[in-house]
Order: sequence, then structure tokens, then C-alpha cells
Amino acid sequence: MAPANLTVGLLGFGHANAAMAGYFASKGIPSMVWTHPQHPGALRKTRQNGGVLNVGGLVEGEILITEAASLQDLLKNTRVILLGTRADAHAFYIDELKKHNDLLTKSMIFVMKGTGFTLTYGRQLSFQYILESNTSPSTAKLDEGQGTAAVNLKSMKVEFSLSWYSNIHKYDPTEAFQDFPSNVKQVLNKLFDARIQIRSPLDISLACGGTCIHLPGALLNIGRLPDEAGILTSKAKTNLAKLPTVDPGYFYGNGMNTYVNRCQLSLDRERLAVAEACGLKGNQTLLEYVNFHYGTKFVDMREFSSNPYPHNAQKATPKDMGHRYYREEYIAITLLLAIARLVGEPAVLCTATLTMLETCSPDPLDKCGRDLKGFTLEDVKFFSGQPVILNGGKEEIARKSKQRSFWRPRFSGMCGGKKALQE
Repeated sequence: MAPANLTVGLLGFGHANAAMAGYFASKGIPSMVWTHPQHPGALRKTRQNGGVLNVGGLVEGEILITEAASLQDLLKNTRVILLGTRADAHAFYIDELKKHNDLLTKSMIFVMKGTGFTLTYGRQLSFQYILESNTSPSTAKLDEGQGTAAVNLKSMKVEFSLSWYSNIHKYDPTEAFQDFPSNVKQVLNKLFDARIQIRSPLDISLACGGTCIHLPGALLNIGRLPDEAGILTSKAKTNLAKLPTVDPGYFYGNGMNTYVNRCQLSLDRERLAVAEACGLKGNQTLLEYVNFHYGTKFVDMREFSSNPYPHNAQKATPKDMGHRYYREEYIAITLLLAIARLVGEPAVLCTATLTMLETCSPDPLDKCGRDLKGFTLEDVKFFSGQPVILNGGKEEIARKSKQRSFWRPRFSGMCGGKKALQE
């Protein structure tokens, strides 16, 4: 059963969790925040603003942020936790959570855009339930330019996909993606209004449509990045000073065209081939993925990328290779290739994309465990939720799909329009 006085624990306070804090506040649900000490995100400015976060966009108002004194403090005071950080920050939080495994057994964690979180870390944690999505439920942007911590909650997705896993309860992978446990449904009903598609952990890991959008777009526009500091000769600097300054424009609208879209779709076909090899049929194409999450009816990827809202409300153009479109999507493509190798899919373009990214990067990129070392085909079968068949004495993943289940929480009209924050 969902706690009567539900408080959500937020690990990390970048754009995703700041947006969720605002959204939950509009539903009368308080939040408590704990972050990496060296990476406080919006908390730095929130502290300077007396603990107040200004929220605009879909919901508008000010909320007072409760900051946990420690991770232990947060775990003792919340039973529902959202991990809303980049995948390359997961390792820090995992190391900290494992120190408190005894406090996790009555809690559930929702990892937004988990990028194989369950596959990589699920068996190491004693949470009652681990929920993982392949995207953030919101579209949001931080704006800290005026000295006031602010988040623009541009939209809440009308639909998104979610898997669940338990390391401490009986878990039948062939049935797990048919329905959520009752107490999970009760919590989701309090938190969200979106239609939720239930998928297996492996399915969620391979539903990385955002990677097929972001990474080709970022790599094929890498020439727009400023040069690395300390690399240019004096002559190169003089030459560049004579060139006109070019505005990089909007990542989606200006950084993508039909040529980039062709690369995105080719990468996506390899992703779908890997999913098919895992016995996961019926996966959404890239265009279906976009229309599913935003409730849109774009006829091709150029219609999507040229659409002025919500993605092009801000430019979102990478300024260096530390941007998540490089670092985080490197982790996602590493995961995709690790699964491809296990099931014997070549994934040639994925390999080339990974190699190109590693070649361009000025420093080694962290795979964050997504190379799945020690993972076997048995693990693929387990997390796919697919039955096993025998073929000539050799076990294979069944080329058989089950119809995915959908579950829609009580609708309260929050997916469109604006709502003022409750007093």
C-alpha cells in the first residue's frame, strides 16, 4: 500500500529531479533531496535562494526544498526514491546505497532513464522493488542564470515505459512484465497521470530511442564544438579570430536534417535487430518511440526534429564533450553492443559510432559497468522475461513475444495546460 503521507526522496537535483519536485508539489506531495557533495546541481543556487526553487512552465510557483542531512537521513524518512541523475553518476550513488542495504528492504527506487540500471546493479541492492524507465517522465530545463534556482517544466510525457524487478521478493521474469505489484501501482497512481507501458528490464534497456536521436546528432555536429583549451597554436587562434562567430543554433532544429535523420534511423534498425535477437518483438521504431512519449503524430523524424516545442524551447546544443549527449549516450551504446555480442548481432554502425566517439574524446570514457562483464546468455534470458526453448539440444531465447500490458493511473488532467503550485 502507498504511504498515506507520501514523501519522495530525490537522489540528485539536476533538471529531471528539480522538475519532478515541482510536479509533485503541484499534487501536494513533498520531496526530500540528497546529492553528491561535489555535484549539487540546482541545490547550489537553491541554498543561496533560501531553500526556494522557482518552477515555471507546466506548473508555476515557488517550493521550499527539504535537504536531507545525509543519505541515511533520506532513507529513514522516505519509502519512495527517485534516482534522477546521468548514468555516469550512478556508480557513486550505488556505492553509497550499498552501505545502507539494511534500510532499503521496505523502499522502492524509480530510476529515470536507467540505461541498463537493473541489469548492471539490480542484484547488488536490497530494495523492495527497482523500477526503471527508458526516459524521464518530464521534459525540463534548468535556468540558473539570474541568481535564482529555477526549472522550466516544459511538459509531462503522456505515456512512458517502466520495468520492475525485486532482488528480495519472489520474482518470476516470465510474468513480471504482465502487471505491477499492487503496492507499486498504488504509488504510481499517486505520482503520475501518464499511461504506463510495462516492459521487462532487458526490454527497457534496449528501448534506448533517445540514444539513437542524441548520439548521431551530437557526433555529426562535433565540428560546432569550441576547440579544446590549450591545444591551439597562436597562428590557429589568429586565423580563427578572423572568422565570423557562428551561433550553433538549436540542437534539434538546426543540428538535425534529413542526412542526420538517416543515420539515426540506421542506428535504430540495429537496435531493433538486437532486441529481435533477444526474443523481444514488437519494439517501437524511433518514430513510434517519439510519438508514443509525446502523444504526437509526426510522419517522419524531420517533422519531429523541426518541431519548435518542447525540445526547441531551449537550444540544448552541447558546448563540450562533457555533455550528456556524449558521455551518457556512450554508456547506452556500450550497453547495446554488450547485449549484441551476447546474442551474436554484428551491430556494425553501433560499433563504428562507439569507436568514433572514443577517438574524438580527449579523455577515456567510462563504461560504468554497461559492458556487462560476467553477464551470460542466461542473464539475457532471465531479464528478458522470455521462455526458453530447445533447438537441436541447444537452448535459445524463444522467438516468441507476449503482448505488453498497459496500465493507466487515475487521470487528473496534469498532462496538459498549467497548474499553480498548491499553497
